[in-house]
Amino acid sequence: MILRTQDFEKYQAYLERYEVENSKIAFANLLAYEHFHGAKVYFEEEKMIILSTPSGKTPSIFPPLVPRTDLAGYLYAMKKYFRNEFNSPLFIRDCDEDFVARVNCLGIDYERIINRGQWEYIYRAEDIRNLSGRKLHKKKNRLNKFIGSHPSYYSRKIQKHDREKVLDFFDYWCKQKGCNRDDNLIFERESIIKLFELMDFLPISGIVTFVDEKIRGFSLGSYLRKDTFVVFVEKADLSKKYEGLYVALRRDTAKIAAPDCTFINLQQDLDIPGIRKSKLSWKPAKILVCDTLKI
Repeated sequence: MILRTQDFEKYQAYLERYEVENSKIAFANLLAYEHFHGAKVYFEEEKMIILSTPSGKTPSIFPPLVPRTDLAGYLYAMKKYFRNEFNSPLFIRDCDEDFVARVNCLGIDYERIINRGQWEYIYRAEDIRNLSGRKLHKKKNRLNKFIGSHPSYYSRKIQKHDREKVLDFFDYWCKQKGCNRDDNLIFERESIIKLFELMDFLPISGIVTFVDEKIRGFSLGSYLRKDTFVVFVEKADLSKKYEGLYVALRRDTAKIAAPDCTFINLQQDLDIPGIRKSKLSWKPAKILVCDTLKI
């Protein structure tokens, strides 16, 4: 069935029970980024299957959230379903090492497709909030330099009435990047609008960051589980005079938008070298493998 906001509590219970770490199946992510996922969800007692059928892409499922003893039966059933419904092998997307090991134990033949650009970066929230220790010393220095140069800077929690100003800033940011005609950014803008709409129904949070009372950055995200906050969108002014602003934005997101979480998931790097270098520089506590299995 198509996911609805009223399914949130039911859906979250499965994520907590199976200790899901993959941000792509965060409830808000599936709704706001529907064009990337095309998700349909099937509930059955203590089991949940998420089918992904985005337009123009190969159908797949996320790793089934089922008891270990039931996994083999569900994989064989889904393999038959894919053959009959899509005339296709079964593709299971975003498989972590634990799930791959479980499939290995079942003796099922599969092909593993490495998707390094989809692996996710998970951080200890306290590391980002405090920028403590030698490993983040350079980040703290950049933050202090930014604050010293811009004493009017401050951040606050994002509100629904911020929508139009945030969208205006997003358009400005796209022009700075020279990519305002990028289809992916058009989709991202639509997703930002959807996230604001979902604020009335889901625990969407984020911040807006100001310098001289003008928005110079914002973030939006939601909780994957009670202990993990996922940042979906993170944009800051790229002007050289605001160097260090991204550090402030990330730190303030952890402090203001998600003050009670243990982990921050900053999602994938999409095989973009600059993004990968940046995310590695923040010293992740874990890089979550998200590969595809073809069965």
